[in-house]
Amino acid sequence: MCANVVSLATLLKKLPRPRSDLARRILNPSGNWAPLNPEPTPSALFIEPTFTRLSGGDDAERCDVILVQAAAGVGKSLLANCMAVMSGNVLVNLSADLQVGANYYRGGLSKAYQADAWAISSAIADGEAALVIDGLDEALVAATVPNYDASLSDLAEVLRSRVDVDRSLASAVLLGRPDSVERAVHVLTAAGLRCDTYAINLFGEHEQAQLIGQLAERKFPGINRNQFDSLVAEFLSLIRATLVARS
Repeated sequence: MCANVVSLATLLKKLPRPRSDLARRILNPSGNWAPLNPEPTPSALFIEPTFTRLSGGDDAERCDVILVQAAAGVGKSLLANCMAVMSGNVLVNLSADLQVGANYYRGGLSKAYQADAWAISSAIADGEAALVIDGLDEALVAATVPNYDASLSDLAEVLRSRVDVDRSLASAVLLGRPDSVERAVHVLTAAGLRCDTYAINLFGEHEQAQLIGQLAERKFPGINRNQFDSLVAEFLSLIRATLVARS
């Protein structure tokens, strides 16, 4: 694998794994905050992508925030859900609210966890838990740039107390299109946070065939996967040959 290309497993190693008592608190909010999904649902239709590192240091250097960018329709929301499931951290879906602004994250965590809000917020600040935040694009469009920036400044306040903790672990993952990610990097970097940015790599023929095979199994239980996968591989190969011939 190219030095700048990393696996999902590598990204997940940069996230903390909440201890068991903290994980129970994370999964049992006592309040109500629309964007918070305390217990993401695993997906049967998930093929792990790879990522290209666009900015940031190597895996040993400190990292406060991971930002993942991709065009529309690539699967950012599914990825966010799966990252939250695999790491045991909090999933925040901004598209469920869109009214981001000043005090959005600090107030949201208080609404969600009430009596446990201080413990959860402290764990995030101390590198013992993380926020996986999806829907940057929707939030930027709906809230306008000033409110979007204000919400990111508030997120920086949630993370800012990370002074003497393991800086190789991130306390937040943000997912969005390149423009919303670029804006987020600008605001968070100005607030003194270290941001590592990655792009989701598009699937190659192997991953495309895997996904098509999973869809076929769900649609037609009992299908002969070996035969089906051979047909799909041949079909994708023909498409590629046709595109090359026309280029």
